[in-house]
Amino acid sequence: MTSLPFVAALVGATAVGLAQGPMVASLVAVQPIVCGGSAGLPAIWPAGPLTAAAVAGPVGHDHAEFTCSLHNAGDEVGFDAMSMVVAPASASAATFADLLLTVVAASAPVQAVVEVEVEHWGDTPAGSGMVVDLGNDNSPELATFTVACCGTKWRHHSTWSSANGPLFVRVQDFNPQPGSPQVYVLSVKVRPCAPGIQFAAPACPELGSLASVGSAYYTNYALVPMPAEAPYLTEWRATGLGNLSTYVVGDQPGVLPLALPLPFTGSCDVFGSVIAMLPGTPIASAGPFGAEQPVTWSLLVPPLPPGFTFWLQHVSATWSPPGREVWGASNRVRYDT
Repeated sequence: MTSLPFVAALVGATAVGLAQGPMVASLVAVQPIVCGGSAGLPAIWPAGPLTAAAVAGPVGHDHAEFTCSLHNAGDEVGFDAMSMVVAPASASAATFADLLLTVVAASAPVQAVVEVEVEHWGDTPAGSGMVVDLGNDNSPELATFTVACCGTKWRHHSTWSSANGPLFVRVQDFNPQPGSPQVYVLSVKVRPCAPGIQFAAPACPELGSLASVGSAYYTNYALVPMPAEAPYLTEWRATGLGNLSTYVVGDQPGVLPLALPLPFTGSCDVFGSVIAMLPGTPIASAGPFGAEQPVTWSLLVPPLPPGFTFWLQHVSATWSPPGREVWGASNRVRYDT
């Protein structure tokens, strides 16, 4: 893999950026984007800075396609990408891409949430696809592997502070057709958080999952405070999995290890001094039709008197289907009114 100093220098020297809000985003093809196959010569998009790319190949065919675009919608920056192979039975095809998104603060320091989602659609499971590395440190946070025949979704939410330097998001795509059409759709969004917060501790390293014959879903656990519309001040947006969930509010940062009764396994740190447990409102769900479970929650908070400090966390658990009982706790956040 290309070294981080080299990539950072490339970005600083040549990247095309978007700067319309509190953050500046740029996108670089670290290596050429290639769409090829057995039907002819590969179609190639050259390495270098870009705001959008669309490649179809082999030359004269559209058996393999790759598209990507950098975007900036108000305060939000990020990029989207799509990889598709649809070669006939008599041919083979594949896409290859290696992209680096870089985000920096435009002027004032920024704390932001980084939302990554990848969806796979195909008739057969695929062993490769997209790998997402937050920080470009050779420790991928999301690597696609498909256990379902027809549709799998991965979701990873994390936080970033510009005080720690630029945000790097490395995305590598290798999508060889394993005998049937395969499609991957990627979305990376970076949005500023609400003021008055400090990210106090990372999430419990658990992975929530739902899997069936025709679909699968994977998510980590996260809590981020977002600006809210009046009359509210802050929206506390949580991600996780399960019909059992709560926002945990503490008046001290100290934590204790918590282990749920069997059949749940594992242990996560939660606040030891709890002053409130609030349900929040489920706003998104996932899972088989008729057996969906919440995966995103919202808690709207009005303006509060100044001078108070709280610590917040979100916990969720699922006990269905049998044998896949999982639970997890989000990162912990300090909130100063």
